[in-house]
Amino acid sequence: DNCGQPGGQLDVHHLEGYITMAWSDSIFGPWNQSKHTLITRGAIDRWDAMVTNPSPLFPFENETAYLFFRGTQWPASGYERIGLTKAASWKGPYGRVSEDAIFTGRQDDPKTFVEDPSIWKDHKGRGYKGLFHGHFDENGYYAFAENIEGPRTFRDTPAYTNVVEMSAGKPSQAPDQRARPQLFFDEITGEPSILLTGVAPPGAKFYAHTYNFAQ
Repeated sequence: DNCGQPGGQLDVHHLEGYITMAWSDSIFGPWNQSKHTLITRGAIDRWDAMVTNPSPLFPFENETAYLFFRGTQWPASGYERIGLTKAASWKGPYGRVSEDAIFTGRQDDPKTFVEDPSIWKDHKGRGYKGLFHGHFDENGYYAFAENIEGPRTFRDTPAYTNVVEMSAGKPSQAPDQRARPQLFFDEITGEPSILLTGVAPPGAKFYAHTYNFAQ
C-alpha cells in the first residue's frame, strides 16, 4: 500500500494509514483479528489522509463505543489533528462523529497541533478528559469535555513538559522526544496516579533508541 502517495513511492515512516483490532478471552490467546480496518482513511487532500494512534473509550456497557484517532495530511506536514468515531459495538466498524477534526490547531500557534490521544472518563463522573502529545514542542496538553462528543476545552498551558526532574539528586532529563501519554489509575480511588510516556534520550537518532518512562 503506498498510502495514496503520488508516484507510488513508499515512505516507510508513514505506512501507518490503517487501524485494525485483535481480541481474546484470555491474555494467553488464542487471538482473533478483525478482517476489516476499523476506520477508513480520508481522501488524499484531507486532514485524515492517514489515520493512526487509536484511543478507545467504552463508557457505557453494551452501548456505544468510541474511538479517537490521529489524522495526518499527505504529504506529512506535522500538522496533526484528532478525530472521533463511534460504533454500536467495540468490534466496529466505526463511523466518524464528524467529518471535521475535533481538535485542529492554528498555524500561528503550532503547539495546538496534537496527536496521541489518551482519553478517560473522570472517576467522579465530571466529564471526559484527555492528554495529547504536542508534536512541535514535545510537551503534553490537556483537554476537557462535559459530553463525550464535545465540545472540548483545550488548555494552552502544558500539563507536562519534556523536562523531567529526577529523584535522589539525579540531574533533570530533557528527552528529545516525549510522546504517547498514557495514564495508570489508582486501583482504589480511580484517580490518575502514574503518567507513562515513550521517550527518546538527547542525541538519539530518530526513533532509534526509545523507552517507556514512568512519572
